[in-house]
Amino acid sequence: MRVFYGMLGVFVFLSCTLSVRASDDYYTNLKKDANSGNALAQYKLGAMYLVVSGDYKKAFYWTNKSAIQGNSDAQNNLGLLYYYGQGVDKNIKKAGYWWGKAADAGNASAQNDLAMLYKNGLLKDARCG
Repeated sequence: MRVFYGMLGVFVFLSCTLSVRASDDYYTNLKKDANSGNALAQYKLGAMYLVVSGDYKKAFYWTNKSAIQGNSDAQNNLGLLYYYGQGVDKNIKKAGYWWGKAADAGNASAQNDLAMLYKNGLLKDARCG
């Protein structure tokens, strides 16, 4: 029985080590792709900084790069960053602008957030960048 638990411990240790190594490789490859201009990689990297590390400035940097290239999920997240003032000064007009771009691309979350701005009277013209 001791041998079983010993082997189980080794298995758990190796699994954790391999998992950390795989996530390091994923991050390295993602950053490489983002630096080469891949909009999806930029979006994912921005989301990682936003959710995993809470580094709002880096989240804004990468999300903005992806949004400019037309990624509607990044445009939606950029609207959120502007709305809450995370990694950037709070700016309802810019939040509306980016939610408008994402909404035009069919992003349902952005459509909902944009409608909320209008409903609450926080925005009159979302197209004023």
